[in-house]
Amino acid sequence: MVARTKLSVAVVGSQSPDRNLILSALLLDSIQRHGWSERIDVVSVGFGQGAGPSDPAAITALGLVGVGPTCPDLDSEADLLEDSDAVVVATGEDADLLVTWPELEAKQVFALVDYLGDEGWAIADPSAALGDYVAQVKESLPHLLRALIARPN
Repeated sequence: MVARTKLSVAVVGSQSPDRNLILSALLLDSIQRHGWSERIDVVSVGFGQGAGPSDPAAITALGLVGVGPTCPDLDSEADLLEDSDAVVVATGEDADLLVTWPELEAKQVFALVDYLGDEGWAIADPSAALGDYVAQVKESLPHLLRALIARPN
């Protein structure tokens, strides 16, 4: 029997480094809590306003742990996206943009807002409070994790 390699998931976004890093940390936490850490890896990368240093005070105020200090910029870390098997974005707008990139040919793109419908307003609105964003991300993660696990190899 051939050992399977880990699924590499890139969390990519344009809203803010905080949001990208929070989404990555919460997804990784969910993966670990559900026993999938041996099969799924998560990296975070941003473009535009989605790359750069996070706001440690905002992250700490939310009581979150495991959130990195900086979201790498896609321009300088393109291999993170190229080496991924699947991509997770927060919004439909980011998904629409990314599916046109040649680096994502044959990669499945998952948008969080697809799992919440109209209830995902804080995910779609970059000016929404981070607390609301975190609550909605947490609500969507069980659906996202099921989709990632069910994803064809």
